[in-house]
Amino acid sequence: MKYFKFLKKLSNILFIPLLVLLVCLLIFNDTLNSFKYVQLLRYLLVSMGIIVIIGALISNK
Repeated sequence: MKYFKFLKKLSNILFIPLLVLLVCLLIFNDTLNSFKYVQLLRYLLVSMGIIVIIGALISNK
C-alpha cells in the first residue's frame, strides 16, 4: 500500500518535468543530437513517462 501511495505522489511530481523535457527534446532536436548524452535523456524521458502512466492508472483505480 505504501508503494502505491509513493507511486501516485511520484507521478504527480514528475508530470511537469516530463512535459518540459519533452518540449525541450522536440524543439532543440538538432542541437541535442550533437550532445554526447542525448540517448540518456531519451531513456530518462521514457522511464518518467512510464512512471506517470502507471501512477495515473493507479489513481484511477
